[in-house]
Amino acid sequence: MTPLIHRADFVRLATQGTTVSGRGFLIQILPVQAETPPCVGFTASKKVGNAVHRNFAKRRLRVLARQVQPQTLETGQAYHMVLVAKKALLTLPFADVQAQFRALHDQACRLVMAASGGA
Repeated sequence: MTPLIHRADFVRLATQGTTVSGRGFLIQILPVQAETPPCVGFTASKKVGNAVHRNFAKRRLRVLARQVQPQTLETGQAYHMVLVAKKALLTLPFADVQAQFRALHDQACRLVMAASGGA
């Protein structure tokens, strides 16, 4: 999965994408053309904590993205995704974070498919 690195991509996902929020993080997802490789980005603002805490939060999010590797929706549509850390991510047990990610990711995919006239 290709990383999102340009601010414009993050802003586009925040304004045009579908957002699903959980206790420890939120997911922003936006379908893209099939030729475009799927991308994922990670953010942790200073609200999360100092640099050490922000890096820890982003490491947890990267592990989630690697384990699940959400590349395409059920329709075969590629998408870009941003995972935004919240302060609670630092203290939640990782098993809870994984379960929450699976649930939020599934919910986000269903919302995107419904909005695009899928299922």
